Amino acid sequence: MTVLASGVICLLVLWGRLPLDIIFIVAAAALFVFLPLVFLIICFVRRSEKTENLNKQLSREVEEHRQMKIEKINLEKQLRQSQKMEAFGTLAGGIAHDFNNILSIILGYAEMLQQDIEKESPAARKLDQIVNAGDRATELVMQILTFSRQVEEELIP
Repeated sequence: MTVLASGVICLLVLWGRLPLDIIFIVAAAALFVFLPLVFLIICFVRRSEKTENLNKQLSREVEEHRQMKIEKINLEKQLRQSQKMEAFGTLAGGIAHDFNNILSIILGYAEMLQQDIEKESPAARKLDQIVNAGDRATELVMQILTFSRQVEEELIP
């Protein structure tokens, strides 16, 4: 509207229909109307740039938060898996200890019987098989205990 009025005033001045005083008054009034509009437009542009920057920053923070949430979920899964493995190791260790106690009794009685019977009898060979199987079972128990981390495996150089 102001631009249209300015255009009309300019035409009237060119045709010589308006005095110069009125032109200055109208020009001053137009400046008082037009300059605040320009100022508002500049402020709006600056604010929209700030808003855009803030939106970008907020988007980055939301993405970081989402990534941290995913990482937290993955770490919780790993922790649960680790706890399951620890519980399994404890259970395996307990079973291995109980089985080792039973094996000790079996091997103890088998070795006492070996001392009581003759070396060349058929029963002696059968007892040898029992003792050999007991020794293999004892080795398996040691491996299970090593797996469950209740017995440290001896390192031989």
